[in-house]
Amino acid sequence: MLLDAVKKRETGSRQFKFGLLGSFLRLLKDRSARTKSREIEAVDVTQRRTRKKTVGGGDWSEKLSGGGNFKFKQNMELFHNFLVLFAVLFSLLATCTPQDTITTDQAIEDGDTLVSTNEIYELGFFSPGGSRNRYLGIWYKNISPQTVVWVANRATPIKDSSGVFRVDINGTLLVIAGSNDTVVWSSNNTLTSINPVAQLLSSGNLVVRKRDQESLIWQSFDYPGNNLLPGMKFGKDLVSGRDRRWVTWKSLDDPSPGEYTAFLDTNGFPQLFVGQGVQGLVPRLRYGPWNGVTLNGLPSRKKNAIITHQFVMNDKEVYYRYLVNSSFITRLYFTPEGNAIVLNWIDRTKQWSEYWDAYIGMCSPYGLCGPYGRCNPYNSLGCSCMEGFEPKNPDDWSASQWSSGCCRRTALDCPNGDGFQVFKNVILPDTRRSWYNRSMTLDECGVACKRNCSCTAYANIEIVRGGSGCLLWFDDLMDVRTVDEGHDLYVRMAVSDITNKTRSLKLDWCDCFRIIHGIARGLLYLHQDSPIKIIHRDLKASNILLDAEMNPKISDFGLARVFRKHEKEANTNTIVGTLGYISPEYAIDGIFSEKSDVFSFGVLVLEIVSGEKNRGFSHTKDGDNLLARQEKRNWLELPEDVTANILNRTGVVNILFSAQKVCTAWYRICKDPSLWRVINMEKFRSEIICKNVVDRSKGQLVDITLTYCSLELLQYVADRSSQVRRLGMIHASSGWADFLMKFPVLEELSLRCVQISKEEIETVGRYCPMLTTFKVEEFKNFRYWSGDPADEKSLTVFNEIAVAIGQNLPELRHLEIINNGMTNIGLQVILDNCHHLETLDLTKCFNTNLSGDLGKRCSEQIKHLKRPYDYMDSYRYRYDEDLEEYHRIDDSDGDHCPYPYNCSPQ
Repeated sequence: MLLDAVKKRETGSRQFKFGLLGSFLRLLKDRSARTKSREIEAVDVTQRRTRKKTVGGGDWSEKLSGGGNFKFKQNMELFHNFLVLFAVLFSLLATCTPQDTITTDQAIEDGDTLVSTNEIYELGFFSPGGSRNRYLGIWYKNISPQTVVWVANRATPIKDSSGVFRVDINGTLLVIAGSNDTVVWSSNNTLTSINPVAQLLSSGNLVVRKRDQESLIWQSFDYPGNNLLPGMKFGKDLVSGRDRRWVTWKSLDDPSPGEYTAFLDTNGFPQLFVGQGVQGLVPRLRYGPWNGVTLNGLPSRKKNAIITHQFVMNDKEVYYRYLVNSSFITRLYFTPEGNAIVLNWIDRTKQWSEYWDAYIGMCSPYGLCGPYGRCNPYNSLGCSCMEGFEPKNPDDWSASQWSSGCCRRTALDCPNGDGFQVFKNVILPDTRRSWYNRSMTLDECGVACKRNCSCTAYANIEIVRGGSGCLLWFDDLMDVRTVDEGHDLYVRMAVSDITNKTRSLKLDWCDCFRIIHGIARGLLYLHQDSPIKIIHRDLKASNILLDAEMNPKISDFGLARVFRKHEKEANTNTIVGTLGYISPEYAIDGIFSEKSDVFSFGVLVLEIVSGEKNRGFSHTKDGDNLLARQEKRNWLELPEDVTANILNRTGVVNILFSAQKVCTAWYRICKDPSLWRVINMEKFRSEIICKNVVDRSKGQLVDITLTYCSLELLQYVADRSSQVRRLGMIHASSGWADFLMKFPVLEELSLRCVQISKEEIETVGRYCPMLTTFKVEEFKNFRYWSGDPADEKSLTVFNEIAVAIGQNLPELRHLEIINNGMTNIGLQVILDNCHHLETLDLTKCFNTNLSGDLGKRCSEQIKHLKRPYDYMDSYRYRYDEDLEEYHRIDDSDGDHCPYPYNCSPQ
């Protein structure tokens, strides 16, 4: 029985092909066969001797002697088998330890795996998503669903389970398949070795090395896929010419090389590009060069002790990599759409959590604004020409076609002397045709550029410690973008086009006061006079627009927050805003209120009065910013007219006094898609705005309300937001229910002035199994039932919606069915089928009568019940004039819901 169990274990576990275990089993089988053969032979001998005694009358002692000898030999065989089995069981104990290495005489078949010693990574054959193709890859062993981080035969899938992975005698890794052992992938090593082994390291790196030596012949880290693991180099080996590129998957089901490739371009000063195609020949996005802190074009990253970023540049190689605390599982993922995301595995929730992403918004396309154009992601206009330049093709720019770029307003006159205009906080232009020196200072860099008439601009390479290194450009400046924390770029210009800074700082006090007063009035309106209180949360100089008369307008409400009537402050875990303008309590604790805007207003006043920007990388000390310097400033040094006007307005004095005392320790602020998890378009009818904010949510949208929702807009939202849990629609087009299949986790559906039928309720029940809250608010003339029970046709019509809800949505916990014509029959169906119902709102359902037993049942079964005539306290449109006002404001084009009503029954 033990032998049978071992044989069964052999067929059930592919791990028996490793080590000595397979040899022990084969030996055991051979000895078992020989034992059976000897048994048969011994029986034959005994039978012959017995026949001899019977026929010839021989001696019985011979028979007994022969039988005893046979039993002794049989016992010896059993003892030998026991020793073999003991060795087998000992070998079984060895197989409990994960095996991370194979030699030339071993192989990994489809179903076998290698496991790293830390049991984090596993190598074997897999099928991605819904595909049936087989690939050799590396994935996280204990994470579900399977997350693959590296694939060998990306472009050559195996159609069946015949794949085998091995290392040959030269140290080349091979993936073979089919009856003919066709090689579908090989590592193509440039080096060879004697006695090579392949090993899966604890870092997730598959390596080939010589046995008993650490030097590597080949490693998978030199061939990144769509994931960059900690310690994996991303860049170029200048000696061997190996280019470690990052290539997306074609889709989640297809790991073959996709549409986008990320690489470090070493032409000129190295910079990160994302291009289309495997070779990335068509630039799609440029993240820029390393600036001493990060890649110049990437959004701000959170500082912490978990992740350390490194950029190495020497004569042998140029690369970027990151390292993490060993207790964390982190990966840098390149999505099929070409976006980079840092993901952390949260073991408590068993989910990947987005730590940071490289999405940079509307300025993503390479060269969007053309030569000498500058893209500002915080400006709705997008592109503008740099100062001293004008659109090359004004008609194209009027049509928002900016790719032609800008040209100089005044020609250069190098022999007679040009000047340089500084542009602060920009992403450096394309550096592919630049010259650099990493040891020069900024002053030396400026002298070098001024001496060469072909030099168009210069800048520091790194921005830390006051700046260092020198970059010179000798061509048109392409792909310049504005950021919160960037470089200072010095652009060559004709002297006449250079802004006179001294003159520009000396604004007339009347203009200064007009700007300050106008901003204050705007804030007062938002905080107190507006029908709804609005906290702007991003009040800064670039969000103040001025007309020809210096009248200010507050703009860009993308980060604004609406407060309820009696709400005074709020708290958030997602800090948004602009460095230098947000208040300390908001930056540190996430607490914001109207005082947050007042703080930002104080910084604006300080900038207007002083003519200086609050924060920039041009300062050499962390505390050397505008607010910190005001602590040492003697305000009596201001011009007399300015001092007199300020003192005449004590409110401004208080603001300035508060601004002097603020904390100078600021937190980095970065944009987070979770800001757009909830979108309410109830007051807005612009599909362009809606699509934009849906794009910004990047799949994290969970709550959205749409007004005048077209099928095209609903399709757009559904295709990009599969995690929506609450969906509200006001005035939606017919056919809306067909898109609910795109919202599998929907928990709440709210419909107002939306055409609804029994068939659509059935669709809701079919596609939304997790739905627990359903709200239907109908706008129409209320129809009263005649009260004749024999009028079955009318009863069916009146109760159609209620019956459909009861039959198709039995898991509901909260139901609002307002201004519906259902009778007690429909209500009875709802109560009979929706056993989990806790909240029931029957506002304006005047055909129901809750005075008898049905009313008693509702009170007993429903925790929170609103009766038909309770609507006066909560119903949105209490009077006819309210509805008319709603139509006048929200439906000025006449395309309104044509259902007037009366508040009381006729």
